[in-house]
Parts: sequence; structure tokens; C-alpha cells
Amino acid sequence: MKFKLSSAYGVLEEVREGPHTGIDLSVQEGTILRSIVDGEVTNVFDGSGNIGEGVKILGEDKREYIYGHMSDVDVKVGDKVNFGDVLGESGNTGNSTAPHLHFGVKENGEFVDPSILAPKLESITGDIGIDKTVPWYDVEGRAELAIESAKENMKEEFKEMIFEFLKAVRDLVIDLADAFVLLGGGVFIILGAWKLKKANRWVSILFVSRILIKALLGGYIG
Repeated sequence: MKFKLSSAYGVLEEVREGPHTGIDLSVQEGTILRSIVDGEVTNVFDGSGNIGEGVKILGEDKREYIYGHMSDVDVKVGDKVNFGDVLGESGNTGNSTAPHLHFGVKENGEFVDPSILAPKLESITGDIGIDKTVPWYDVEGRAELAIESAKENMKEEFKEMIFEFLKAVRDLVIDLADAFVLLGGGVFIILGAWKLKKANRWVSILFVSRILIKALLGGYIG
């Protein structure tokens, strides 16, 4: 990660009264912070609490996203924000021992571990351009893509297995045709030597059939 994870979710530290409710990213004061979701600003913290200045966003996914210890807030309650929109700048306000970003997530009113979103959060943090036409995926999203990729690979492997099976069947049929033609041809040649009528015609039919079988199977299966 380009930003150090200075405090994990749920850890107990002397600076807190209980388990950590989010994650901390060690970023320089004044680092640009952006919204990680589409949603609405429901709270702007004024700096008087432990979290210092900050923002709470109610995402379209019904989860709440909290940014704390900011030095500057550029949004207000009621603002609609989209993914990548600037919220303000990181800082060292509130109960903080060094410049960093506190990031928390609530689901159904309870704090949940936001660690899975850390790669997505850091990718949009800082003075960088955001191309909103490009889809961004968190770890869950990448896992879904991995599953889809595995499914596609399995499909290709299955197709290759069927192809190899058909080739094996073709080779078996050709081998059987060769054996039948050689055996049958030998029999008819012997019968032809005994003056059996039409024996030579059957020999010709067998050899022509062998050629047709090989041509047909060879054409349909490479």
C-alpha cells in the first residue's frame, strides 16, 4: 500500500476507550480525500469530538462511511456526492497523535471491519486524477472477477477436453476402418482369385469407403 496502515480495526490502544471502530491510514496533513461511494453527506463533524473534523456519508448501498481527523471539509450536510468527489483534506484534529485518516464503516447501525476497502480507499486518496468511466473494484469485486475468470477458464478447458475426445474417437474410427478394409479387402482378393463374381468390385468399394471416411472425419475434426 502507498499509505501505511497505522492502526487496524478492533485493536485496543491506550489512546482509545475501547476497540478501534475503523482503520487508520498514515497520510500527510492536507492530503486530498475523496468519496469512496455514491451517496449523501449526512453529518459534518465540527472538530469538538474524538474524531475531530470529518464527514459521514450514507451510501446508496445503505452503509455509512466515516472520515475523521480532517483539517478541511469541502462538503455540507445534504450534499450529494459521487465516487471520487473531493470531500476535503486530511489532518490531525480531534483525539489524534499524528496526521492520519480515520476511516470507518457502519452497517445496520453497527461498525464493521472496513479493511477490505483499504486498497480502494488508498487508490482514490491524494492529489490524483480519477477517471470515473473506469470501474473500480474493492477486494470483494476482484474476488467476483476472479470467480468469473475461473468459470471462463473451466469452460475453455471443457471445450478442449471435448475436442480431444472427438479427435480420439475419430482416430479410433479411422483405425477400425483401416482394419476392416485391409481384412475385408484381403478376403475379397482371395475370393476373387477363386473366380468369385464381383469380388474385385467389393475390394474397390472398401478402399473407396476408407478414403471417404478419412476425408470426412479429417474435415470435421482438425
